[in-house]
Amino acid sequence: MTRHPHCAELVELALRQAPAPDAPEEPAGHRAALHAHLVHCTPCRVELAALRRVVAALCTGEPLDPELTPVPPGVWRRIADEVDREE
Repeated sequence: MTRHPHCAELVELALRQAPAPDAPEEPAGHRAALHAHLVHCTPCRVELAALRRVVAALCTGEPLDPELTPVPPGVWRRIADEVDREE
């Protein structure tokens, strides 16, 4: 792989998903080339690690930064209710 992967490729790896059904077919060896690129490219590895932290936080509900105070229960519902009232 002579280029950095597209962000969507890193997102797919972070989500551990197969490419979308309507995605163009990958050339033979593309996935292996992507993994080989990650071995040698620190910026791409850092980006992938950040995406994996976001995925983990979304799956667990834990904040990305442990020093942040978690949102109390019901806050998002109250925000949504307020938005609905304003519409």
